[in-house]
Amino acid sequence: LFNRIEKHFEIHEQIMDIDKAISVGLIANEVLTNAFKYGLQDTQKPMLKIVLEKALKGYKMVIFNNAEADKSTGGGFGGELINRLALNLKGQIQIIKEGGFQFELTFP
Repeated sequence: LFNRIEKHFEIHEQIMDIDKAISVGLIANEVLTNAFKYGLQDTQKPMLKIVLEKALKGYKMVIFNNAEADKSTGGGFGGELINRLALNLKGQIQIIKEGGFQFELTFP
């Protein structure tokens, strides 16, 4: 599956403390795992985009995939992990399901 995915990365070099970096990495891992597990397998031309950039008051991470149907419930351990890590970061999560699945995390 990974070889079939069209990939776009816009990861700008960021300096952040190790605790934030670990939390961001764990969140990204969980979101990407869900994309592979629940969305991209049934997509004709799978596409994945990851953006990490400096925002006005901190950082912004966006993970987008073009899955036609998001089958994840978000109510399991992974969703709880994402929410707790975002809370520890004092971050805000936004999920947009238009033309695919987009996860946005902004944090100071």
